[in-house]
Amino acid sequence: MATDLMPGHAENPASMPLADYTAEVIGLIVRGETPRGEILVERVKPLRFAEANGYDAVFEQLNDTL
Repeated sequence: MATDLMPGHAENPASMPLADYTAEVIGLIVRGETPRGEILVERVKPLRFAEANGYDAVFEQLNDTL
């Protein structure tokens, strides 16, 4: 998330803008789309499910390989 809580994140183009994050989270809550009590924005789902879906795809995505 693009905030100053961690140095460099506010300026990082890969960080999700706070307004976008907030809108997505509120939308998930309003629509009742919080399975297992988790609130997961789309951007984090590959990381959340990496163990089940395989780490290779996540590794490639994060490291821009292959």
